[in-house]
Amino acid sequence: MSLVKKIFLCNCIQRNLENLSFYFGISSLLFISIFLLSNTVYALPKSTGIIIPLYADPGGEWEKVIYAKKTHPSVPVLVIINPNNGPTPCPNQDYVKGITDLKSAGIFTLGYVSTNYTARNHSDIITDVDNWKNCYPNIDGIFFDEMSNMLGKEKYYADLTSYAKSLGFTFTVGNPGIDTLPSYVGTVDNLVIYEDVGLPSFLSLEEWCPNFNKSNISIISYGVNDINDSTIERISHKVGYLFITNPYFDKIVEELDKRGYEKKDHHNEEPIILKLMHRHVNIFKKFIHK
Repeated sequence: MSLVKKIFLCNCIQRNLENLSFYFGISSLLFISIFLLSNTVYALPKSTGIIIPLYADPGGEWEKVIYAKKTHPSVPVLVIINPNNGPTPCPNQDYVKGITDLKSAGIFTLGYVSTNYTARNHSDIITDVDNWKNCYPNIDGIFFDEMSNMLGKEKYYADLTSYAKSLGFTFTVGNPGIDTLPSYVGTVDNLVIYEDVGLPSFLSLEEWCPNFNKSNISIISYGVNDINDSTIERISHKVGYLFITNPYFDKIVEELDKRGYEKKDHHNEEPIILKLMHRHVNIFKKFIHK
């Protein structure tokens, strides 16, 4: 994941989760299913849920997600936890407690692992998966980012899913971020087939989704300047999980590039960048699902 995108998503959560309870309230009126968890199986809800890139350290942002979930417990929620493009050196007690609190609220947790489109050393990926399990055993599943969509790489991800589940993880998400091949369905439990500015076209969803259960599919959209209830409703018929933000993303990238912040050490510069972006971001347009 690029630094700009990671910081952008982090700031979306940090700045705007105060709006989350309102949108959860809208959603909860129409959701008809909840998380069904066991030691070995995660059953996806029949209704569309929310997938949240929770790219912020445990604290106020996490507490707002927890509050919203507790207020509207029937709304299915996945959160992706990404402290350092993967797990932190373990164990970080703030994350141990934060993950426990998320799960106690009924939130399903995924640990972030980059695959760099299969270019990353396989042993490093396995190490990240192991570290999530060893350091944060309460994590429910793994989010494999930068997933390839090239023919012939399917076994790579199927093997990663098998390995993750051999450790006791119950769910995997793969993120190619674009349309992928039908042969990738089943290599992970859920595929993010769209991660970009704006919303995917209905035509692309119609073309990709007819032969698959919507539980196989998620989308992550940002830079959505306007959206109405009927649009969200139509999308929710096609995807298992979605995340929509409404920032001026192009303006943010332009400002970061102009100031050169993205070229600096993000651990030192992130607070400045977050402050810069505070005035631009407005998260979570209306979530209405059937």
